[in-house]
Amino acid sequence: MSGGLDILIVGIADESLDSVASEERLRKLFDMRTNTEASANRYYEAFHALVDDPSTKNLKIFYLAGEHMMGAQIGAGLGYVIFDGNNNSPPKKIDERVFKRIEELKKRFVEETNKKGVKVPTERVGVYALNVRDT
Repeated sequence: MSGGLDILIVGIADESLDSVASEERLRKLFDMRTNTEASANRYYEAFHALVDDPSTKNLKIFYLAGEHMMGAQIGAGLGYVIFDGNNNSPPKKIDERVFKRIEELKKRFVEETNKKGVKVPTERVGVYALNVRDT
């Protein structure tokens, strides 16, 4: 299926997120992709923000379904990206500072999705691995 490229998120993931909200609504609220180069750069920087600097405060929730810059993941996810994969390379160490923030990120995720009118069951919020097919 994949060459070993997994994305780790703090949020929610499943085969689909229809039980939380429709794909159309989640894309409208959390999908940053557009067709301009400037927005592509913002998307890339926001996607890697926690990986590049685990202390960053400027976080974005990503709706990951279908294809994105890393490929096409199996299932769907909504959350903060804490690991952006190894891109078919040897294993990569995750910065341990991000693990210290997991409880904070879970709480922040629930608060931020609630503000946008998306009710995510708190017991489903956690750390999820999304396997990505190379495209």
